[in-house]
Amino acid sequence: MRLPRLAGIALVACLLLLAATTGAAGNANSALEVVARNSVVLTKPQGGVPVTHSAKAPLLGNGSFGAALGGTPDKLCFHIARNDFWRLKDGHDEAWPAALGKISLDIPALKGASYFVEHDIAGAVFKGRFEKPATGGTAATGVTLKAWLAATADVLVIEITPTTPAATATTAASALTGTVSLDFPGAAEMRGKKPLFPADYDTRKSCVTCHGIATFTRGFEGVDIPTKSAAALLTTLVPATTASTSAGSTGTGAEVEILKPEKPATPTSNVVTKFTLTPGKTLRLLCATNSNFKSRNAGGAVKWLIPLAKQKSLQNTALADLENEHKNWWKNYWEKSWVALPATTEARQIEKQYYLSLYGLAATSRDPDFPPGLFGIWTTAEIPAWSGDYHLNYNYQAAFYGLYNANRLEQANTYWRPLLAFMEKGRKYAQALHGIEGESILYPVGIGPLGIDSVAWTPRMEKMVLPFF
Repeated sequence: MRLPRLAGIALVACLLLLAATTGAAGNANSALEVVARNSVVLTKPQGGVPVTHSAKAPLLGNGSFGAALGGTPDKLCFHIARNDFWRLKDGHDEAWPAALGKISLDIPALKGASYFVEHDIAGAVFKGRFEKPATGGTAATGVTLKAWLAATADVLVIEITPTTPAATATTAASALTGTVSLDFPGAAEMRGKKPLFPADYDTRKSCVTCHGIATFTRGFEGVDIPTKSAAALLTTLVPATTASTSAGSTGTGAEVEILKPEKPATPTSNVVTKFTLTPGKTLRLLCATNSNFKSRNAGGAVKWLIPLAKQKSLQNTALADLENEHKNWWKNYWEKSWVALPATTEARQIEKQYYLSLYGLAATSRDPDFPPGLFGIWTTAEIPAWSGDYHLNYNYQAAFYGLYNANRLEQANTYWRPLLAFMEKGRKYAQALHGIEGESILYPVGIGPLGIDSVAWTPRMEKMVLPFF
């Protein structure tokens, strides 16, 4: 699914207000009921990530941490990013939101499997099913997928469960082997202008903690504002009957098996974990992220997972509580205002566009210091088109047009912070470039967070541009 450009919410909001005042009920009884009918069903991989523009993929997010689903059933990939992970340096082609990394899930036995993913935007969850029929001497095989990114914590939960019933399975024939890898951005993601990617372009460090948690940090130094973000991944096997975190198993934790990753080959290598998944078990992945703006050295990512690794009995209950918070957050979000349109093709297309836009803004806009750039929170490749910045020739503003009418004030309130942060520099620009003193402020066409000028003139830009004049 490709979420519409966020600007689309403005026109759609006006049409919906008109429909609401004319009494269009659409036979719906609640906000969740209306939103749920606008879920998106995909029957083939979208192939839309990684890209340097809008991600054409199922998308999850909580306004701070985002994930985009790519790949085929045998090679699923969750591209992860954060709103506060930027390269922050004044200058054209010097500042942009960066890709944090990805979680790669390889299950060779699912090559050629059918593809089905339902993106339930009412509950902000993916529900998938990938299956291969029996052929010759090969038994039928398949898995289900459940993935959600917590609305109240920077944690992504992924669960993979075999479709073969445990009671009818022969363990050796039905077991699925594979790997989970916590990866830095690779060649597919680093597709920007090559001169911008020298050997010391970024800092990278990966390791495995004593608790069996895979982790890495990625950052930018030697820039105007240093940044660092971290991702941590805990891989476990749990009984399929208690895998749904809402079940809230309160056992001793003996049923939770932690799979320890292999030691990275080098301090900058990806971190790989091998697994064997048998019927009756669920592979559960918990990925937490953090940044140096939220905790010292972005250490909050690992800290969130350590208690669940040390005391396995906490895992099911902790995730049950987290999922309940997640469901309540989204329920409250949808109930802030809602409208149902008649059951005609044209009306339902408008309704779907509206709720997809509201979903996208809830998923990408909550961090006051780091609102979404041109392509939301989902930076899957570097360098994003137009630097993925806050383009002030309407692009940045347009995402927020309909939020006030829709009563989504928390998402709208992120708009102001980058503009306020740039005011001091804007006053200097007004005086230096136009001789205007006082409270006059000059904004360039593109800015970043924390007062960064993303289009400032640089020697490299001069070399590129002057030959054309």
